[in-house]
Amino acid sequence: MFHKNKTQETTEEVRIRTGNTFEALRCSLTDSALAVSARLFCYIPIPPASCVRYLGLYIDKRVTWNPHARLKRIDLNRKFGLLRNLLHRRSKLSSGNKLTIYNMILKPTSTYGIELWGSARKSNIDRIQSFQSKTLRTILDAP
Repeated sequence: MFHKNKTQETTEEVRIRTGNTFEALRCSLTDSALAVSARLFCYIPIPPASCVRYLGLYIDKRVTWNPHARLKRIDLNRKFGLLRNLLHRRSKLSSGNKLTIYNMILKPTSTYGIELWGSARKSNIDRIQSFQSKTLRTILDAP
């Protein structure tokens, strides 16, 4: 009881409104998607999102890996574009140094959360694998 009274005194001093600032979030699974009741933050409705980023993984309503694979491929293409001069076929770096750059910068991005990809479609996995094979062919000057 002491802590509740002390908390109320502190919030009154700094004029923080306590109470029901967060509306309870109820989720129930349906056949097609995750149904979510209205969400409020400080009595302001939060619009529903089709895709959410949580711990670096992009998850949509139906828990498919399509948005994650698509956005990771875009991120990998952006990073490879920044490193293109170092990793290109005409670069003066040795193949070992190029592979080290790939393993330190690009590979962690593509393999983060891979343990959870067991339920992903082959097409989503192929997006990442095609990037890896294309990049490694460029690095090693393979046909």
